Amino acid sequence: MSFASQVSDALTRRQLTDLSYSGGGQWMFEFAGEARLNTAGSPWRALVGEQIAFRDSDHIDRFGQGKMDDGIGDARRLLVGREVEAVRLRPDTGDLLLRFFGGGVAVEVINIGAGDDGWLLWTSRGIRVAAKHTGELGPWAA
Repeated sequence: MSFASQVSDALTRRQLTDLSYSGGGQWMFEFAGEARLNTAGSPWRALVGEQIAFRDSDHIDRFGQGKMDDGIGDARRLLVGREVEAVRLRPDTGDLLLRFFGGGVAVEVINIGAGDDGWLLWTSRGIRVAAKHTGELGPWAA
């Protein structure tokens, strides 16, 4: 089975159960059935229709005003509880698009992480996939 098929099989029809941020651009998307997606420093955004509704940087202190946005809460309210309808991968870049059922909501993860791997997916069934800096998908050793 191809790496793209493994990613699609692991996430399609799975509900997003949690979303967290651990610093350094590390966002963790947790899906029912023990699938986890780590952005590994790659930027991501949530879309509603064709509009950007949230960006991974929307939780930071904007313009040095000392006021932190509740971006993590905003992202959770927008995304947690939604079920993945479709998974699309750009074969030339390794970018990942998750389209959710209802409301025209989607998440795009852009494969430009700081390390060799732009995003990481693993499941309790042993699937380990990484978006490589070349744009290809490949194995990821935990």
